Amino acid sequence: MLKCNVDAALFREEAADWAAVLGDWRGDLVACCTGYLGASLSPLLAESMVVREALSWLHSLAVDRVVIKSDSCRLVQALLGRHACSADWGIYLADCLILRADFFQWDGIPRYLFANFV
Repeated sequence: MLKCNVDAALFREEAADWAAVLGDWRGDLVACCTGYLGASLSPLLAESMVVREALSWLHSLAVDRVVIKSDSCRLVQALLGRHACSADWGIYLADCLILRADFFQWDGIPRYLFANFV
């Protein structure tokens, strides 16, 4: 089973960097992907965009069993069907739900860490 940690780092809500890190059951690095979102974004919108990008990337790697970990509890709850979403990030949530159908097992588990702190 592989684990993919995803996160976005906002810079004064003017832009965001993001990363997805794929590891194996021992915690060893398998692959990673990073990107830049050059737009004014809410934290929740940025996190949902990152999950969508990570799912697309994992699909391109032919990964079929993965645990997605995000520090956005609200996003994870929405992906699991336990929380409603708003209009600004709802379209990305819908894309994530479509993309996750390509995986045999998907589980979003929130990490209760201080988000975006170095």
